[in-house]
Amino acid sequence: MDNQFGMQELYSVQLKATYPIEVNGKQIAAGEVVAAFDKIMMSKFDEINRQVAAQGGYFNRKLVVFTRTEGVNLAFTQGIFSKSQFGLMNNSKLLNIDTDTKSVLISQRDELETDEDGIIELTHKPADKWIFIYNKETGEKITGAQMLDEIHIQTPLVYTDVIVDYTYEYKNTVTQAIIGDPFMEGYLSLEGRTRFKDDVTGETHTAIIKIPKLKITSSLNLTLGENVQPVVGVFEGVALPIGRSHELKAVEIFFLEDDIDEDDEWR
Repeated sequence: MDNQFGMQELYSVQLKATYPIEVNGKQIAAGEVVAAFDKIMMSKFDEINRQVAAQGGYFNRKLVVFTRTEGVNLAFTQGIFSKSQFGLMNNSKLLNIDTDTKSVLISQRDELETDEDGIIELTHKPADKWIFIYNKETGEKITGAQMLDEIHIQTPLVYTDVIVDYTYEYKNTVTQAIIGDPFMEGYLSLEGRTRFKDDVTGETHTAIIKIPKLKITSSLNLTLGENVQPVVGVFEGVALPIGRSHELKAVEIFFLEDDIDEDDEWR
C-alpha cells in the first residue's frame, strides 16, 4: 500500500463516534469528532483475507474457492498527542479526579545543600513522615534529622550536598488514564487525507481515506527515556467490513482530481 499510493503520512485525520458515548466527562454524539490529528504516520495496512472452498465429487476436490475480506489491520504512530488522543490510542479510560476529595501522591527527589546550621528547605510539603536523606557524595543515609516546620529539616551536617526522597500531595486538576479499563467497547469511524502523484502528469492530487467501522485494539506502547527517540504513541485498530456479502467494504479510498489543500502552506 505504501509503495503503490505513497500513503505513509495522513493529515487532517478525524476519529468520530458511531454512537453516543462519554469521553472524559463530555457527552459525544454519534458523528461527532472524538479526536483529531493534524498529521499521523501509517505504519501498517494489512488486509485480512479468509478463503472458503466449496468441495465435492471425486476425492472431495475443491471446486470453487471464495476469498472474503474480514478486515484490515492498521497501525499509526503519533509523536505529540493530547490527553484524549492518549486515551484513544491506548484504549484507556480517562477520568477527571475531584481534587476536593482525592489527591495524587507524587514521589519527589530534591538535591539540596545544607546551610551553616545544617538546615535544608524542601521544594514541597511532605505528605508523610517517610523522608530519606542521603549524603550525595558518599551515598550514606543521614540519620538524626528532624522536621522544624512543614518544609525545613535540621540535619547534623553543614554545607553538605544531600539528596532527599519523599512524597507530596498534588491537589490541582488531574485527569487519570486507567490502563486496563477500555476507553470504549464499540466502534469509531475514521476519515483522513493524503496526497498522491499522477503517473502521467506528475501533478499532486488529494486522496480521501474513509473507514466506516474501526475497532480500537491498541495496548500501551510508548517509548520513554533519556537516550531514545521522542515519545511516540502507537495507535492500532482493525477496519471491519460493512455491507452485504457481495458488497463488503472495510476501507474506501477516493482519488480526487484536485489537490484540495494546495493553499495550506503548513501541510
